[in-house]
Amino acid sequence: MLIFAGRFNLNNCPSTFTDGVGQFRQRLADDCAALMGYRYAPVSAAQIRIGGAKGVLAVVQDETLNDKEIRLRPSMIKLQGNINMTVLNVIKVRN
Repeated sequence: MLIFAGRFNLNNCPSTFTDGVGQFRQRLADDCAALMGYRYAPVSAAQIRIGGAKGVLAVVQDETLNDKEIRLRPSMIKLQGNINMTVLNVIKVRN
């Protein structure tokens, strides 16, 4: 379930002014925080880079999302092609 945030028209040029916010489950958020040595819990968001995508993931309580999966918004994907999508780089976590 990805929700389109909309576009803003500046000088007749449609642009998206956000990377958007992706989704992940609490279990994966806690695993990411633990790997980074972050001791405060629970984590509610993380700034990430994965493959050709970047942005923020927010914790959601969605049973259709696996504990080890993430959902990316289309605006988070910056590069297309044969990119390794198995390595998740967590830049920062927040509680």
